[in-house]
Amino acid sequence: MQKTMQTKTRQTKILLVDDHAIVRKGLLMLLQEHEELIVVGEAEDGETAVTLACELSPDVIIMDISIPKLNGIEATKQITLQCPDVKVIALSIHSEKNFVEDMLQAGAAGYILKESIPEDLIRGIKAVISGEGYLSPSITGIVVSRYHEGSFQTQNPEQTAIVLITKLHQPEVPAVHIHRQRLVQTLDDSRHLPLQLIVAPAGYGKTTLISGWISHIDWPASWYSIDETDNDLRQFLIYFIHAVQTLFPDSLEKTKTIVVNSANLPGNTVLINNLVNDLQKINQDFIIVLDDFHLIKEMPVHNLLSSLLRYPPVHMHL
Repeated sequence: MQKTMQTKTRQTKILLVDDHAIVRKGLLMLLQEHEELIVVGEAEDGETAVTLACELSPDVIIMDISIPKLNGIEATKQITLQCPDVKVIALSIHSEKNFVEDMLQAGAAGYILKESIPEDLIRGIKAVISGEGYLSPSITGIVVSRYHEGSFQTQNPEQTAIVLITKLHQPEVPAVHIHRQRLVQTLDDSRHLPLQLIVAPAGYGKTTLISGWISHIDWPASWYSIDETDNDLRQFLIYFIHAVQTLFPDSLEKTKTIVVNSANLPGNTVLINNLVNDLQKINQDFIIVLDDFHLIKEMPVHNLLSSLLRYPPVHMHL
């Protein structure tokens, strides 16, 4: 009698990383439709993702980029360093070139947009398990265009270092304006803190208030007027460095060298360590005004400032 042997298909272990529970639930339901795929864990932030990657040894990690504590790019760097056999696939709303480039350079084996059809994710998982890379069709065009531009190899950061000086000019206070003594006193009483956040609707006089305040205090202050283009982390850092150097010309030289001369910016940890150490060398109290910061939408800039405020330099006030 001939025995029929059935070979059980090895299941691919998957770790889901996204800060939205409803997204993780949707991914779980999608993956459960495929018996060869099994979800072994979930994480809602980057630090937990790194920990679970080491503990659970998944085959594939589906990684969002904009997650708390440690963003997806930094988490991917740590995971691919500590667990080189784990394949990371970015699943993100971000289609901008800098996100794609940074995630792939961090070690991700694939990049899929959340707007993609579900089959794209399944194809991506199968591709990276087979040792191939996988990109959403629209992402493929971005990577190819960057390659033809030479951006992956020959990006010239000096081109991004052209500073529009007028963005660093403190706005003039109108000759006729309402002097808000209570608010000015509040600002003055709190200037020893690392951060003061001024929130009010457009037209309520936030810029006038701050400009008038720093015009009459005995601390040096510098101004940085932000617009939408400053969502690029390198550009934001270049303007921030120049704002500080208008007050202390010999400061932040190491950070400036890294930002201006590196073809690709290092990870957040390297950037923030150098920036904090450079700022800490300044031994005089000073103020940096980030005007219209609400225009910053991208997580790399937010993550940088969050890290800066976690270990704030003694003499800097934002």
